[in-house]
Amino acid sequence: MKSIKRVLAVVVVIVFVGVFADDANGQRFRRYSRPNYRTTSKKIVPQEAKMVAFVKREQSMMVGDSRSDFDCFTNVDLQFFRQSNGPCQQLAAALTEDIVFIKLLGEIRTLDSNAQKRIFYKATATYKPTWGQLGRISSQGQTVAGQQAERMVASTVVSTAKKMLAKPQAQLETEAKHKNDARSSRGSSFELAR
Repeated sequence: MKSIKRVLAVVVVIVFVGVFADDANGQRFRRYSRPNYRTTSKKIVPQEAKMVAFVKREQSMMVGDSRSDFDCFTNVDLQFFRQSNGPCQQLAAALTEDIVFIKLLGEIRTLDSNAQKRIFYKATATYKPTWGQLGRISSQGQTVAGQQAERMVASTVVSTAKKMLAKPQAQLETEAKHKNDARSSRGSSFELAR
C-alpha cells in the first residue's frame, strides 16, 4: 500500500513539474499554451458567407435532400442534370436576371483578387458529404449522384459569377432589368425547373 502511494506521489510531482516547468529562457511554460492556428485563420468576409448561402440555396432547390434509400437523388436524376439544356444551363441563364445575385457580385467586385478567389473557392467547395463519408444514411449527407449534382450547381454558380464579373456592374443591372421587364410585359410565367 505504501509503495502505491509513493508511485502516485512521484507521478503527481512529474506531472506538476512538466506542466509548470521553466523553459530555456527561465520563463514559465505551460504545455497547453500553444496558439490555436484554427482560430487565427483569415476572417470570413460577409460576401463569402452570402455566396456560400446562395450556393446552398440553389443546391437545395435543384438537388434537394436525400433522406433515405427511397427518397434520394439517383443516377437517373444526375443524367437529367447532365443534359445539354439541363437545369444547370437554365440556372446560368436565370442568374443573369437575378437582381440579388447581381448585387452580391457588386459587393464581391469591390474586394481584391485574392479575396475574390477565396470566395469562389469556398463556394465551389460547398456540398454535402456522401452517405459513405458520413457512415450513415441521413439528410445531413447526400448520395454520390447527389453530391456530384451539388458540385455541378456550385461550379455553375461560380463560373457564371466569373463571367458576369467581366462585365460592368451597370450593364449587368440594366440587362437584368430589361429581361425582367420584357418577361413581365409578355405576361408569361417563366419558371425555372428546380
